[in-house]
Amino acid sequence: MYRKAVVKKIISLIFILLWVPLLALAAPKKIQIAVLADGPNWENELILKALKNELSILTGAEFEIKFPANLNMSGDYNLKQIKASAKQLANHSQADLIIALGHQSALTLAKLEPLKKPVLAIGILFPGEFGVLAAGNLRPLNPNWTTTYDPSIGSSITFTAKKLLNLKKVAVICTTFLCGSASEEAVIRTEGIGKLTIKSPGAQVRALPNRTSPVLKDVSDGLTLPILELTEQWVRVPQGWIQKKMVNLQLQQGVTKVRIAKNIPEIISSQAAHGDLEVEFFHLSPEKQDYSRQLEKLEADLAFVLDLASLSEQQETKVYDLLKQNKVPSLTFDGSHGIRMGAMLSLNEQDYQSMGRGFALKIISILSGIKPNELSIVDEWKINLTFNIDTARAIDFDIPVELLYEAEWYTAGNQELYTLEEAVTRALKYNYSYQATQFALTGAEQQTRVVESGYRPQIASSLSYSQTNKTRADVASSPRQETKVEVTLSQNLWDPELDVKVNQAELGVSVAENQQILEQVNLEEAVTLAYLNVLQSFEVIRARKQHLQSFRKLREIAQLRYNLQETSKSDVLRVSIDYKNALIQMTTAIEVLNQAKVNFNSLLQFPKAREAFLDPGLFTEKAFQENKNILEQYKTVKQIEALQIFLTQKTWENAPELTLSEQQLEQLLLEQQRIESQFSPKFQAGASVFRQLNSTHRDFTAAQEEAYDDIYQAGWGMKLTLSVPLYSGGSRYRQLDKIKSQIREQTAYKEQLKSDLARKSRLVQFKHFSNQGRLQTFLQMIDDAHENLSLGEESYIQGTIPIMDLLDLQGSVILTEINAINSRYQYHESLVQLLRTIGKLHFLIEGDDSPESLEFRQELREQVMLHDEE
Repeated sequence: MYRKAVVKKIISLIFILLWVPLLALAAPKKIQIAVLADGPNWENELILKALKNELSILTGAEFEIKFPANLNMSGDYNLKQIKASAKQLANHSQADLIIALGHQSALTLAKLEPLKKPVLAIGILFPGEFGVLAAGNLRPLNPNWTTTYDPSIGSSITFTAKKLLNLKKVAVICTTFLCGSASEEAVIRTEGIGKLTIKSPGAQVRALPNRTSPVLKDVSDGLTLPILELTEQWVRVPQGWIQKKMVNLQLQQGVTKVRIAKNIPEIISSQAAHGDLEVEFFHLSPEKQDYSRQLEKLEADLAFVLDLASLSEQQETKVYDLLKQNKVPSLTFDGSHGIRMGAMLSLNEQDYQSMGRGFALKIISILSGIKPNELSIVDEWKINLTFNIDTARAIDFDIPVELLYEAEWYTAGNQELYTLEEAVTRALKYNYSYQATQFALTGAEQQTRVVESGYRPQIASSLSYSQTNKTRADVASSPRQETKVEVTLSQNLWDPELDVKVNQAELGVSVAENQQILEQVNLEEAVTLAYLNVLQSFEVIRARKQHLQSFRKLREIAQLRYNLQETSKSDVLRVSIDYKNALIQMTTAIEVLNQAKVNFNSLLQFPKAREAFLDPGLFTEKAFQENKNILEQYKTVKQIEALQIFLTQKTWENAPELTLSEQQLEQLLLEQQRIESQFSPKFQAGASVFRQLNSTHRDFTAAQEEAYDDIYQAGWGMKLTLSVPLYSGGSRYRQLDKIKSQIREQTAYKEQLKSDLARKSRLVQFKHFSNQGRLQTFLQMIDDAHENLSLGEESYIQGTIPIMDLLDLQGSVILTEINAINSRYQYHESLVQLLRTIGKLHFLIEGDDSPESLEFRQELREQVMLHDEE
């Protein structure tokens, strides 16, 4: 039962925990661990580094573990050298435990008899197909040998490859045993294959008796022959074997296994989907450096790049470049490393820290006295689909939508990494609403200069032409026709209304500045929340992709048990239904992501839809755990009360809405002063000069001509004006009454706004503290949910729990992880809103290490400490 499995797991952990303190009383036991690797591989060092690090954490004073250089051996991808090194280490007196790194090293030690040293095998893909596990219970046959294995990995990879395209011709590319002529025998399945053609020099097949097929009983074990073609019904061999008994050998469909000296994994041979499949091997030699000639004319539906361990990164990149030139899709098992080199698709991404922890726990268990083959080998491998979008575009490959739901995207070029600060900067530069406030501010500044010009002298000029009735002009001794130019100068000496207008204009500039600040803060908040929504949507999709992969894995586990006749078809169907439901949820998550990206791109005024790679920065789980946010996570009641008082006060001091409301009230007060100033007198001075350019008039005597010129030919004038308003129909009094009502209204509005801001601040604070507590709970639940799921998978494989219980456990993991993601971003959204209310959102955008931010934090701590003392 599932409960028994849990109890067994707990007992083993308690045993380890109790064993460590007892041994700590004595001197540490010295342990020397030997390492046997197939050959040099970039991944080996990463695995060993993670393993050593985890061992140093877990062992404490119990063991003194060393990895002596003389016990670290490499087979250099030579079968004879690997076998010799395996025997040497297995009989080495100083070796207490052996770690096998690589497929061939693991198999060699597993089949070594007698094997006196405990062995932990790392890197064997399909141990069940190589005769090292007992049928049915996935337990190693060799009592001193153990490994880790995911029973569903082969079928999961098969499922992915079949979704890519209908395979007819496959290229297998590697540099080591996986397609080398010196390889040990490997197993392929023939069910579902119309015709399998193998192209590789020296390829041989060994047909073995099959207990379920009477036809094969006539064939003696160990008969070896070259193979040309293999189908579900027959084997075709060269002419030299015509007389042999194998010519008419009938292979029973669905149950036949064939051993072949060229290692074609199950993941290749099961791709044909009831059609013909041609497999061609390419063993690349870095010494000869002739692989470019081998691949330059390659034609295939898919290239399986199994292992390029002995090539340099430059040589690896060249291999993938040749595949791209030939428009051949490439599939790698090297995770992000292969993707960076240029592979189109990767099927796994190793979490070396988790791997190291798992291997370290196995080693401690072995050193504590548990037999290696008594340890469970079932482990959940992290199968992550990653598409290299650059490679897919280069070969014109159209990625299936269903796989995109489960895959990560990678692109080496044109990655626009937008930090939050860069996103806000772009929004402030290109957002039209913010630009409008800039223009409004410029207009307010110009209006101020216009009003202030009323203090300056006013100079005007005029050119006039006049014509008067001849008789009237002659009687008055004035011009009958006249053209005259005049220049006037006026100056306000005292104007109370103008003084108030200048003050209003200057306040208008301040109002425009604060309206711009308010628009900026609103835009910063909108961009930050949109930024968070995109990040959150990406994380939810990433989690849902992992859950899709988990459902696919559960489906393959169910299919495996159904094939072994350990469960019914309903298990497979039930997991398939849940998988399709998960696809629907993924579609919804993608829709949410697209909406978030549209909103984000719109705020940043991108001219067209585009992908922006955002920086999680302070919004990660690690940042939350390390308490790196602006507001520290105060937890006691007194601390929270002090924080609330402090934040409310800061809201009143810094909220741009309140500042703008106060300025609007001040504008009304100035308008009242302007109306009152209309009751005051005004004092002005003026002067003018004029000159007559030409005129016609009646004939004058000399005396009359001189008098005429004095009056009309040229002259100047000056005047002082004092104007006192007496009565204007009562309009100014009515204007005063109106403005006083508006002042009372604005005062009430300001007080209400102050109350609303305080209420909003407190609500956001409570929301923030609730999100903080909720997130901490979910983060604590995640590890438990995953551990529970691992135990459940192991129990289901052993047949101790039904599929319904396993699906419930999977659903619990999904719900917990999605809730944790949503809670984390809700926590950061409430933090953004809280900083927005106190006018300190720029701390989050620009970083919390500025002098202003540090001063703010220090002030907050002092207020909290002061409140604690009270």
